Amino acid sequence: MTTSDELYERLIVTDCRTHLPDLPFTHPVFSEDEMSHLVMHGSMLAIRADGTRDGAIASRRAYDIATRLPRFGNGTRGAVLEAADYILTELGNFPGRTLLRESDAQALGSDVSSTSSGFVALRKLARESDNRSPLTKQLLTDFQINLLDNLSNYQSVSFSAPTSAGKSTALELEIVRSLQSEGGRIVIVVPTRALIRQVTFDLIALLNEAGLADVPVLSAPDPAQIDLTGFLYQVEC
Repeated sequence: MTTSDELYERLIVTDCRTHLPDLPFTHPVFSEDEMSHLVMHGSMLAIRADGTRDGAIASRRAYDIATRLPRFGNGTRGAVLEAADYILTELGNFPGRTLLRESDAQALGSDVSSTSSGFVALRKLARESDNRSPLTKQLLTDFQINLLDNLSNYQSVSFSAPTSAGKSTALELEIVRSLQSEGGRIVIVVPTRALIRQVTFDLIALLNEAGLADVPVLSAPDPAQIDLTGFLYQVEC
């Protein structure tokens, strides 16, 4: 019998082959039993993603299964997508879940929760509740929630994460929280001019959403162009 590790390795290799020219593969790549096995394996891995080193490995594998397996769903694509939706929810990867839902809206249906079992639907609601913040309407990742908790509880926090982990968004939300509770002046240092532009406009949007439209946002090295409300409306980078 093929093991979970062997199926996972075959999934990675096969998915990589689809992105390389002149390397055809035979359909179907996975039988229905193998698809079910991988879905179950991904669900179990997602539950084990607890922030430890082993949990990080489990999280990576669960994410791979959720994002790669739907490409080989064949006649069971809808069911595989629903399973992938659950795995990404369990991982707290709501940006990834949103991307999955937007890219496969037709196969998933307009309301994924309506086709889920009662337990799965309740579990999704619980995970969404865990990752809500009063600072924003969007669902945050586990990393962002943990970072915001630490920024709120400690005076100094050092952290690192790969690109697109949501560091800037979390820091911008912390700025909003600080301005709401303490006020004062805040300086942000970013490494590139392109990021200056992005952070500036993202922060303005969050401040508007939080009812802090009177807080001016200035940027350097370019002179800030301020409109009548005190906002930077154009940055030349």
